[in-house]
Amino acid sequence: MPESGASTESEYPATLADNSPATLDTYRSEFLTTALVIAAVGLLLSLVGWTQPTTKQTMAESTTTQEMTFAYTARVSPSPAYQTREVRSPAPVFRTQANLVQVELAYDGVPATVTSEIRLSTSNGWRWTLPSTSELDASTGSGTGIVDLNLDALDELADSGAKAAGIPGSDITVVVAAKVSSAAGDFQPELALTLSQSSLALAEDEDSLVVVDSQSGSSASTQPNSVSLLGIVSIGVWPMRIIGLLLLALGGIGWWLLRTRPTEHSAAYQAEIHRNREMVVQAESVTTTGMVIDVADLDSLVRLAKRYALMILHVTSKGKDTFYVQDESITYRWIPRSDQDTSGDDARGPDSPASGSATPALTEQQPARPRPTNPPPPESFGQGRSEPPTPPPPGGRW
Repeated sequence: MPESGASTESEYPATLADNSPATLDTYRSEFLTTALVIAAVGLLLSLVGWTQPTTKQTMAESTTTQEMTFAYTARVSPSPAYQTREVRSPAPVFRTQANLVQVELAYDGVPATVTSEIRLSTSNGWRWTLPSTSELDASTGSGTGIVDLNLDALDELADSGAKAAGIPGSDITVVVAAKVSSAAGDFQPELALTLSQSSLALAEDEDSLVVVDSQSGSSASTQPNSVSLLGIVSIGVWPMRIIGLLLLALGGIGWWLLRTRPTEHSAAYQAEIHRNREMVVQAESVTTTGMVIDVADLDSLVRLAKRYALMILHVTSKGKDTFYVQDESITYRWIPRSDQDTSGDDARGPDSPASGSATPALTEQQPARPRPTNPPPPESFGQGRSEPPTPPPPGGRW
C-alpha cells in the first residue's frame, strides 16, 4: 500500500474510460433510436397498406380480333382433269369430276357461339336459304366446322325456283354464311361461290377465304393496387403490408432486446473486476445514508477501497451494475457509463438519494472529507478497525 501523499500514477496509469474498447453498450442509445425509427416506418407502412384496397378497377383501350378461315375440298376420281385425287381451294371443282363439296369453317378469336347457313341466289332475282347442319364449338375461342354442298341438289332447287317464277335459269351464287355471337359483338363472315353448269369456283379472289373483324373499345380489368411513396417508388399494397409488419416486428423486438438485455462491459472493465476480485463482494442491495459521492471511474473506486481497506459492494438490478464503497456516513459509488447512458437515474440503484440530491462526482482535485491521521496497517485490509483512516494529503490522487 502506498504511503500517505505518495503518487499512485504509476500503479494506476490511466482511467478505464480512456482504454475501454467500443462495445454494443457504447452505442446502445443509437441502436435504440434506430430500432424505434424502424418500428415507426413499419407502423406507417402498415397503416397505409391496411387502409388501401388490394385491387383496383381500370379501364383500358383494347382491340378484339375475330377471324374466320374458309376452305373447300372435293374428292375426285383419277382422270386427266386433275393430277391429284383431291381438289382444294382456290382451284375450281369441275362438276363432271365431283358432286359433293365440303366447306370447312375455322374460327379463331374470343369465346363465341357460331351458327351457319347456305344462301342461294340468281341474277334474275331468285333467293333461297337453307339451314346448315354444321356444328362449330367455339366456346374456348376457337373451333372448326364442316358445311356439305351437294351441287346437283342445289342446281335442281334453283331450276325449280326459276320454272315456278317463270324466269330463265342462270348461274347460281352459293353463299356459305356464318354468324358469330360473342361479348365483342356479332361477326358475320361469308364465303361466296359461283355454281355454273360446268364448275364450282370462288366468286371473288382467294383473299375472300379469310375474313377478319377487328373491334376497338374500352374494357374494365382488375389489377393489383399499388401506392406511390413520395412520388419516387410505387409498391404494391400486399408487399407494403408484409414489409410494414416485418419492419414493425423487427424494430419492436430489437428495441425490447436492447432494453432488457444485461449490460455488456468492455474488456478493460472486466479485466479490472477480475484483477480485484478479492475486494468485490456481491450484494443484493445497498442502503445509503448521508452523503453519496459518484466517482468518475472504477479505478478511483478501487483506489479508495485499497486506501481505506474497505470492500467494494457490487449490486446488480435489472441487468444494471452499481459498485459502492461505504465508509461511515459517506458512500462512494461508481456506475458504468453504459448503464448511465441507457437508464439515467434508474441506474443509481433503489437505495440512491432522490433526484435532485447532492451526489457530486469525485475528481482528482476534490478530496474526500478529512479523516483521522492513523490509517490501519495493510494486514487489516477488509477487517474492522477501531480508528478511522487518514485522508490523503492535499494534492494527493484518489
